[in-house]
Amino acid sequence: MRMFCYYYDEAKQAYFETSYWAMKEIEGTTEFLRRKSKLYKNNQGKTRMQIVVKGSHQGFRRYPMGTGNHSCLSRGDYESMSHQGNKEAIASLDKIKLNIGNDVVKVYVSDIELEKEVKCNNRKYEIDIYIKIDRTEPEEYKNLWNGELWLEVFHTCKVDTKQAEDFAIERLPLFETKIPDTYTFCENITLEGYKKRKEQIIEKYKQFGVNGIFFSFNNKFSSVKWRLSKNGNYTAYIGDRNFTIIKSKYDDGYGIMYGEKKPLWEYNGKRFNSIEDAKKNAEYVAFLLYNNEKV
Repeated sequence: MRMFCYYYDEAKQAYFETSYWAMKEIEGTTEFLRRKSKLYKNNQGKTRMQIVVKGSHQGFRRYPMGTGNHSCLSRGDYESMSHQGNKEAIASLDKIKLNIGNDVVKVYVSDIELEKEVKCNNRKYEIDIYIKIDRTEPEEYKNLWNGELWLEVFHTCKVDTKQAEDFAIERLPLFETKIPDTYTFCENITLEGYKKRKEQIIEKYKQFGVNGIFFSFNNKFSSVKWRLSKNGNYTAYIGDRNFTIIKSKYDDGYGIMYGEKKPLWEYNGKRFNSIEDAKKNAEYVAFLLYNNEKV
């Protein structure tokens, strides 16, 4: 569920933002019924919304559309308070510090848009945050990402393999950040409590940056910085753990080490026959692990 949306005022011929709390205050009035019949997701009137005032999930949600898993219309019916609050907190920043492995990239925002629709590989997606980049530090990243960045906030709905592959095919830079446990919101919070909590989260993002992972494993470019260690192995911090590429003692293959697990010498029955092959597969394994999936 989301807690904010827009209603269309026919008399003024304009869209106005409203909140779940504001609608609850006028429940039972003629004005409530008037606004209820003209609820939209944004101020462009593209997506109809409905208000739910009873049950465990209260707030605004889309009218049922009956679409597939990868349609932008099927996402966001039940948006948690934590997801919405963190999404809005990040989108309020004019400078976003991205923590990508052991590297920090400062993104200076030219323009930002919430819940932007994009077509990738003939599928429509609705991305939490779209960022038009003014400049970056280091400056090379602006060109690497073609001056834009697509950012997904992971609370209960994560980026799946199909979406990651579609964005890679279209060469669109997709970054996912996982909401830390200490950044959550109480689901039955008041409006004043929500605003206060969001300001706290904004300050956290300003101070500590936005941690996450890039999905570039199926692309020609990579935002992962591999470094050569003293013992001659390539290492990188991807997502939320370290990865090391090692050479087999018994043949020409390579393995991937992460955490305390035994080296991974193959994936889906295919061995890693080169360092570059192992690196790319390490990035894919990092994506699976970041989203709490089995390897």
